[in-house]
Amino acid sequence: MFSIHSFGFGTDHDEDLMNKICLMKDGAFYFIKELSTLDEAFCNALGGIISLVANEVIIHVRCIATGIVEGIKISKVYGDKWEKIKDGEYRIKLTQIMSEVSKDFVFELTVPNIAGEVGDIGREHIVCEGILAAKGVTGQQMGGACNLTLALINPHEEIAEINENVDVIENYLRVKATEAIEENMKKAEQNKFEEAQQGIDLMINNIQTNKKVRKDKM
Repeated sequence: MFSIHSFGFGTDHDEDLMNKICLMKDGAFYFIKELSTLDEAFCNALGGIISLVANEVIIHVRCIATGIVEGIKISKVYGDKWEKIKDGEYRIKLTQIMSEVSKDFVFELTVPNIAGEVGDIGREHIVCEGILAAKGVTGQQMGGACNLTLALINPHEEIAEINENVDVIENYLRVKATEAIEENMKKAEQNKFEEAQQGIDLMINNIQTNKKVRKDKM
């Protein structure tokens, strides 16, 4: 197993192509504006090799909703790492995972209308599970699992303050922004310039008006 890292010097290189090559093998692209920063980029790349945690990583995500929430489905996944196994079940394969490095994958759930009211006992339902399997640096098998729990609230009840995960919101907005750019570029190519600009402006407004988003991270 190996990773591919690439280094771009100055401005005379194809950054998009080099980045795509790295993503195919879970590496990273480093932009080198000045030779004085070259050693820092190499240290970052070599540091990833030294801090390898696991190889041959496979993540399974599937819907397991039953009862009144049985209709919940994975309606959309973002990025090219997702592989559909069957309806409601997806898989992600990674060459390796390094310590102190997070990997974010975004998907959407469709929640159908639920008739009637729920009591205290029937509020929380496990709707998805994630299972990870990997091979450690010495060849040992590693694994883990977690569940996504949905809490139901009746229409007449007050919702307590929701402790939203800022990282999830930011990554969701990033993939939505990428999607919006691609869609509106196609409209611009069809000479639908006004419609394309409106689409971009709407996405920008969604980001700027979200109070949870750290603007310097977007």
